[in-house]
Amino acid sequence: MPRLPFGRRSPARVYVTRALPGDALDRLRGEADVKVWDQELPPP
Repeated sequence: MPRLPFGRRSPARVYVTRALPGDALDRLRGEADVKVWDQELPPP
């Protein structure tokens, strides 16, 4: 993730492991660095 100018915070990192309702995933992506686990088995 690139460094931001002094005083600015980098976006939160979110790891999604379940389906989210409605447009929740799109809204999260607008506010955070989102990674989605799309496998059937749980993450290691």
